[in-house]
Amino acid sequence: MLDVVLVTDGTAPANDGCETLTNGGQISGKIALIDRGNCNFTVKVENAQDQGAVAVIIVNNVGGSPIQMGGTSNNVNIPSIMISQADGDLIKAQLQQGAVNATI
Repeated sequence: MLDVVLVTDGTAPANDGCETLTNGGQISGKIALIDRGNCNFTVKVENAQDQGAVAVIIVNNVGGSPIQMGGTSNNVNIPSIMISQADGDLIKAQLQQGAVNATI
């Protein structure tokens, strides 16, 4: 089981992972939780991977079912998945209570 950590990148919206992550030390060896937002999915995953994340969960930014993520990169070599906004909100609420673990 691995800890899930919400990324921050220091630029609003701070959890979309579009810029260099400011909490990279907390991400290393863990699963990065990233909000869908203002950049390509590959950028988000690469930014997390560059900080040592072993997987990425993207939280949809609209209600309803998650979408199929697109994009290509020869640099991405960790798994990534999108979940619904509702599921993401549940994980974020649990993170405020303490550590959240997941199995990949």
